[in-house]
Amino acid sequence: MVNYLLDLFSCLADENRLKILLYLNERRQASVSEIAKATGNYQSLVSHHLSNLRKAGLVQRRRIGKTSVYVISDRVTKLLEYVSSTWTS
Repeated sequence: MVNYLLDLFSCLADENRLKILLYLNERRQASVSEIAKATGNYQSLVSHHLSNLRKAGLVQRRRIGKTSVYVISDRVTKLLEYVSSTWTS
């Protein structure tokens, strides 16, 4: 449990990964190129962060034809909603 929470908060503490999660939370799914354009990052950097987010179970990768799209986990959506409603006014 401790290691899982450390991985979770480590992922959320990175500005680029948090931007990716917030973007996916709005869009529900997006390709690497769409995420890169929206966040202003290089595709290689976005791919690196998405790999970390996948390992932590925060996003999943799905194939649509030859394209990979990323989808935010329902648990992360609920967490972001909770944090937004509790900590922002």
